[in-house]
Amino acid sequence: MQAGGPETPGDLTGLAHFLRRWREVLDSAPFPAVVVALPGGEVRLANPAAQPTYGDATHLDAIVPSAEQRRAIRESCLADGIWEGEIAPGRPMVALPVTGADGLQEGLYLEAAWSPLATAVPTLVSRLRAADREARQLRHAARCAEVRQAVAMAVGRGKPLSELAVAALSHIERVIPVREARVTLLEDDTLRVYVARRGGAPAPPDARTLLAATPASLARARRGPVQCSTSAAVELFPALRPLEASGVRCVLYAPLTASEAVFGFLELHGDEREAFRCDEVELASDIARMLGTALVREKMLEQAARHAQALEVRAALGREELNRTQEQLIQAAKLSSIGELAAGLVHELNQPLNVLGGYVELLREGSLPPPARDRALDVMSRAVERMASLVDNLRNFSRSGGPTIGEVDLGNVVRMARELTGGALARGVVTNCPPGLLVRGDANRLEQVFINLVANALQAAGDPVSIDVVALDDARVAVEVRDRGPGVPEGIRPRIFEPFFTTKPPGQGTGLGLSVSARIVQEHGGRIEVDDNPGGGALFRVILPLHPARVDAG
Repeated sequence: MQAGGPETPGDLTGLAHFLRRWREVLDSAPFPAVVVALPGGEVRLANPAAQPTYGDATHLDAIVPSAEQRRAIRESCLADGIWEGEIAPGRPMVALPVTGADGLQEGLYLEAAWSPLATAVPTLVSRLRAADREARQLRHAARCAEVRQAVAMAVGRGKPLSELAVAALSHIERVIPVREARVTLLEDDTLRVYVARRGGAPAPPDARTLLAATPASLARARRGPVQCSTSAAVELFPALRPLEASGVRCVLYAPLTASEAVFGFLELHGDEREAFRCDEVELASDIARMLGTALVREKMLEQAARHAQALEVRAALGREELNRTQEQLIQAAKLSSIGELAAGLVHELNQPLNVLGGYVELLREGSLPPPARDRALDVMSRAVERMASLVDNLRNFSRSGGPTIGEVDLGNVVRMARELTGGALARGVVTNCPPGLLVRGDANRLEQVFINLVANALQAAGDPVSIDVVALDDARVAVEVRDRGPGVPEGIRPRIFEPFFTTKPPGQGTGLGLSVSARIVQEHGGRIEVDDNPGGGALFRVILPLHPARVDAG
């Protein structure tokens, strides 16, 4: 109920509110006869004191019989907010208007006498309505805080902008009366609708608008929210004309900003008022800034992902190039070893060739009796087999191509390396290898490792050189190559496995042997260590993992 004059349009109370709040008050308080009538005159409420005075009157006509007086009461209430007089001799009455949210009269409050209690009614009603307004404002502020928190939490969780925009528009519709809410992105001088909702339902983002045709151009320049009435701004911004024709009365553009840059807008269309309230503008502006932050983060993540992808491509190309280079180094080191092994092989072949030559002369002369001739042929056959074996070993070692991974008997690898270092030299190489030690790898490349180590040891110290194969535990095995040479000084040990590093005189070494050997051992899941031999000289220790089958059997 409103007494004392119409309220402003923002007050959402009226006759229904009055009836709800004041029925018990009128029934219990010592009011004189009180009647509340609708604009058409129907009586909606009467307190117990009205019965003796007005009887069972159901219409204002029965209470104020004169039509002229009824009209005067209504006009006075509308103009002055009160009417006071007598409806008949000795029958005083006061009338107060009951107004609605739009300030229009919804009914009349009629009291049979101007009592002190009646005088207090406007104050009481005013306080109640002020309390109602404050409660509504607090509830609205709480809902706005919830919306801010919900959007901020979604941004903090790193959700993509598409989900954030839809959620933000849905939250906005809970607290701001809008016909349509949009998130538009700025592309050059064009606004592209990214996400839109009309009346609570999603709409396809298919619209594009020139920036200069909307108030968004002002919001971009100010880097702050801009709102306007469509009817007042339609001449300045032609893009508002279709909105005005559809019933939109006000529009709001809140820029999506981050680091002083504008990336788009939160756009709201309202059809209930000529302008959005200040707290609504502030809420939209806050949400727009959060969306701008999320947009920048998403762009940075996309850029980082593209950069990471480009780096991964470069890294893959680099790995391929590195693998090719390493393979070439391995082959180069192998060729260097083949050259050194060939010299020993020539010496080793001389002995069976001399045997063959001698027996050929004896057989040509025909001086050997049949038993001796047969023995000569056997010797010649074994010599040929020995030469074929030496040549086959060198050929197998020199083959190119990628590694062939499989089960490798470490004892066979060590013995083959001993033979390939040359028969004359290898006689000074002592091997101690228990049978049945299996590793997983490429036999040819492991032979290359031990050929390099044995050849280096023989060149550094001559014989004796020892090769000891020792099982460290159930999963690892160590091959130790020892010599009696000068050893490896502490100062050069950190560099001894670097490519092209050598302590040999110029022209006598490539500096690839130990570097390539270390790389091969690493590919097999192991490592090479260099240490002092307790008996003097150097100790190179190759540690390799045992083959899984050998570990399981153990």
